[in-house]
Amino acid sequence: MVQGLYTAASGMRAASMQEEVVARNLANIDTPGYQPLQAQVSEFAPMMVTAMQGPGTAGIVQLLSGGYSYAGTVGATGGGDVITQTPSLQQNGIIDAVSNPLAAALTGSGYFEVQTPQGPRYTRDGSFTINAKGQLATSAGDPVVGTNGGPITVQAGAVLRDGGAVVAGGKVVGHLRVVTARAPNNLVPMNGGLLYDPGNAGITNLARPAIQAGALEMPQLGMSTMMTNLIEAERAYQSSQSMLMTTDQTVNAAITQVGRGLA
Repeated sequence: MVQGLYTAASGMRAASMQEEVVARNLANIDTPGYQPLQAQVSEFAPMMVTAMQGPGTAGIVQLLSGGYSYAGTVGATGGGDVITQTPSLQQNGIIDAVSNPLAAALTGSGYFEVQTPQGPRYTRDGSFTINAKGQLATSAGDPVVGTNGGPITVQAGAVLRDGGAVVAGGKVVGHLRVVTARAPNNLVPMNGGLLYDPGNAGITNLARPAIQAGALEMPQLGMSTMMTNLIEAERAYQSSQSMLMTTDQTVNAAITQVGRGLA
């Protein structure tokens, strides 16, 4: 019965996190280069045992799998759900032509590299402009990295060409650096449509990126699909909540009956 409380509580938490994922996707439905998040749900008990299978934990794993019948009680009835990852969906968006001469849309794989005070970040948002230092930058003012490894200095009237060449005064002043990730799901979504590599994404330079100038990549997010996902998450939360209340009432009734029996 107590396990039922854990199962219901973990289900409520998983459904709540799914709602947060859908809400974030809805909030970024018009954000250039945004790749929608997806919540990956796993059963709690197996994930817990797997995570604990490290040096010095053999006794604990044995206790969970044998002494307290992980393969019996927990394995048979389920240990509840847990969100194990919220990676971005790796999919190309819709390419829209815009009037910004510095806009860039990635029509293939890869990410633009951006310099931030916190270190390098990656994005597919190519709504570039010129910052106060005369550098090609994101809408937040962070410099965009060129193939030379540093910012691209530009001037008024600069334009972007297909393939990533930046032209100012009739001369090519730089090329956009585009990188790819061997493990893109390891990239961590940040605010502002940026992605962070914790060190295990396998970032490498992309030699011939597919870049369309004067355009932006818009996310493929259907409003009806997002609303359906939100309703499903809300119903899952309500179902787990009802299970929690029912189990709690059952536990209280059992304790009351035992108390009466001992009186």
